Amino acid sequence: SGHIIDVNRSACERLGYTRDELRAMTVFDLNPERHADDWAARWGTLRQMRGRAFESMHRTRAGELFPVEVSATMLELPGQEEQIFSFVRDISARRLTEDALRAARQRERALLDSMHDAAFLMDAQGRYIAVNRAFAGLTGREPDAIVGQADEAIFDADTVASRRERRELAIAG
Repeated sequence: SGHIIDVNRSACERLGYTRDELRAMTVFDLNPERHADDWAARWGTLRQMRGRAFESMHRTRAGELFPVEVSATMLELPGQEEQIFSFVRDISARRLTEDALRAARQRERALLDSMHDAAFLMDAQGRYIAVNRAFAGLTGREPDAIVGQADEAIFDADTVASRRERRELAIAG
């Protein structure tokens, strides 16, 4: 049925409802993506899986939509109807961070791709985190096959030693 049985203080504060108001509502009142007509199928899936995690949206009293991560578990308590226990986390900050990271990677990719000379970015452990087509062409590999790899997986031992020496000199200034 999707009726809310109980909520904590954090849910009340984030959603802008009192505990009693929320206990009188259903998940469909809070989640614009869920509808009563698909509840039976979702309940059946959860019953089979015993629990699952998924992302969704919630709507506050003021109408603000925000992303949430839901961890739902089927509970079977003796003498009671089956219930779903859900832990719901506001992931707005995580989404903003992911969006900013995605935008930074797009800028990074555009900058690398605009360079005609071989160019790459490495992390502190010496793994490639981004390479341009010119660099990939030198290795005979596709850029995606290089990202995440270290020199040892791409070049012969002499080239690895030479590249390491040049990197150390560059870092030392």
